[in-house]
Amino acid sequence: MILDVLAQMQQTSNSTLGGGHDRMALLVVGKPQTGKTTLLRDVATTMADKFKQRVVVVDTNGELGGDGSVPHKSLRNTRRLPVSSPSRQHEVLLEALHNHKPAIIIIDEINSLEDAQVVQRMVAGGIRVIAGASACTSLAGLVASPHLSSLVHGVPSVESSAAMRGRAHRVAVDVRSKRAAMAAVPTFDCVLEVLSHGKCSFHPETAASVDALLTGQSADVQLRSQRDGKLIVRCEQGSGGNEAGNGTAADWLSTLASYVQSNALPTTKDSNENL
Repeated sequence: MILDVLAQMQQTSNSTLGGGHDRMALLVVGKPQTGKTTLLRDVATTMADKFKQRVVVVDTNGELGGDGSVPHKSLRNTRRLPVSSPSRQHEVLLEALHNHKPAIIIIDEINSLEDAQVVQRMVAGGIRVIAGASACTSLAGLVASPHLSSLVHGVPSVESSAAMRGRAHRVAVDVRSKRAAMAAVPTFDCVLEVLSHGKCSFHPETAASVDALLTGQSADVQLRSQRDGKLIVRCEQGSGGNEAGNGTAADWLSTLASYVQSNALPTTKDSNENL
């Protein structure tokens, strides 16, 4: 299902944005035991094995690749970087950024402001980031988080950590009372809320969804599920109204495959060469 979302992100980049903005980042949130880790592992495997991308997996808690020195067999064609301590994950992220030249980085869980700052640099540098968020089960939870709210409503890159903490606290208060201004473009273009195995809620425009959340309005949300091999998409709220649509996973994946084959996604050979 997450591959379908990635394909739609790219399709939206080409059609509605005229190819001027290439969507780089997807954040995955949800309650425990809903299948978030499985989704992240699947996309890492598919991108490395089928699309031959240079994929780096930052394994926060050993859940993606296992606790041993030999990673899960499904990650055999990725480069897995285990994290010895969550407080040092930003150092591992910097290692991935500078030493491994990834086209795609999969992060099990973003834990801190320091992690968020490094991820912001990755996206700005043209690396596609697909990540989970620690302890946040919804977009609303992310907005209210003093540590991770910068992932979805943006922070100026020149802010110090102290300034980020102060502003994050103010946003957490504002979300309960009145509209909070967006400080910058969100690090993550889209957010996927995993509701259960095979069912999720997709926010195709993070900025619009956060702005709607802070003003008490309704945002465009896609309720997505799989049934009998088909991808079922129901659009709710926003200008699209309540519409029903469906397609097969193969339809979305063919879009993604075509895009990869046209070298629009960075390849192993030339990825990250401008960093």
